Amino acid sequence: MKEYIKELLDGKSLANIMNSYELQKYEILKELRNELWELKHFKNYEPKNQLTAMFYQECSMLTITEEPVALFSDTHFGSKDENLEYYQLFINFCIENHITTLIHGGDIGDGLVRYSKDCFDASKQLDYILKVYIDHPLLTQYILGGNHDEKYQKHGIDILKELAKNKRNIIPLGYRQSFIRIFTSAVSIEHSPKLSPEEKIMPYEFSIAGHSHKNNFARNCVKLPTLSSDLQYPNIKEGLPGFIVMYSTKNNQTVKLEFTRYYITNYGLEKEENPYIYKLQK
Repeated sequence: MKEYIKELLDGKSLANIMNSYELQKYEILKELRNELWELKHFKNYEPKNQLTAMFYQECSMLTITEEPVALFSDTHFGSKDENLEYYQLFINFCIENHITTLIHGGDIGDGLVRYSKDCFDASKQLDYILKVYIDHPLLTQYILGGNHDEKYQKHGIDILKELAKNKRNIIPLGYRQSFIRIFTSAVSIEHSPKLSPEEKIMPYEFSIAGHSHKNNFARNCVKLPTLSSDLQYPNIKEGLPGFIVMYSTKNNQTVKLEFTRYYITNYGLEKEENPYIYKLQK
């Protein structure tokens, strides 16, 4: 057990741990989850009970109430398939429509998979991503690392930390999976719905996932389209590039989520008029 986990058990606050050890919140939560996985077979074990309660209390990286949230994913900066015009269009849309909370569903960069000729090593991709990733004083952006982003770690680069350090109002969510709350409902933000068992220790009611490059409104899960030119399903509307805007409201014990899809065609940005609606019960 890491020393800072012991300090959490002794009552030291998460904020103090972050400052003392120069850690991001997602790094501490990952270690908490790993520790809980190691203790999974222990029943009525007080440290496990403490860590479980602590994880449930602290796991949310963001609480959303009634503000609109823009959801985008799979920008693949530094790849042959990046599309900075789509990305700029998306940012302009958010600013013009006063949408100030953005969530990136993962695969920010290419990770040296299908890299462009100018981004042929990890450090060049990092420099490039820091150059093209748009920040704005009115936007707060929450970023999840995907499978491409994890590849930078083999070269000693944590792309999430670098973006948070060099850009304004960018908050890293961690890699593969993170949690937010919409009112009081727990929601999993995932790069891929195929999670490992240790990533499923926190119960949640709904998930929002990147990775598939195909927008899909399934039961209790929304899959995000790509905001790049890497179109794996180019002949169907769900496979077009674009993004989604989420609106949430609460009535008594029901949280209503309303998703409006925007997709990009040769004619520009098009809005799908009929939103998709989910209702979450407390």
